[in-house]
Order: sequence, then structure tokens, then C-alpha cells
Amino acid sequence: MPRQAARSCRWPGGAGACYIHRMQPHPWLKPIGRRIGTTIVCIAWLGFEVWHEIGGLWFWLAAGATVYAIWDFFISDNYRDKAPQA
Repeated sequence: MPRQAARSCRWPGGAGACYIHRMQPHPWLKPIGRRIGTTIVCIAWLGFEVWHEIGGLWFWLAAGATVYAIWDFFISDNYRDKAPQA
């Protein structure tokens, strides 16, 4: 499935005024160890928030960061090495 591209327009609805920009994965997160470490930090933060106050604002921020990290780093294939296209 192709990735969705971010869209920015100079004039809303203007013909030819919109440009599509693909979001590129951050180079610092290319090594799998850094992605796993970042995800572990998010999970630990979420665990602390569950222990401290479940359902509070910081709990939902930690939950969102954890879900986004898992999706972006491992499920969406943004960081998978792709074969060069000929």
C-alpha cells in the first residue's frame, strides 16, 4: 500500500497551487536498536503513568506516543530497507 503524502497549498482550492511532500523517516532512527530503545522508553513512560494515574492527560500522551512509535517504527514499513528501483 503506498504511503499517504502530506499536502500543503498556497491557496486553498487553487488550481496548480498545491504541492505534495512525502515525509521521510528520520536518519537517526534508521538503526533498529534506536527504534527499539525509543519504543521501550515510551512503554516505560506508559507503565509509569498507568501506575501513577490512569486516565489522566499524561497517560493519554504516553499512550499516544507509544502507539505512534509502534506503528511508525515497525508496522508502517517506513524504515524498511527498500531495493533500489531501476
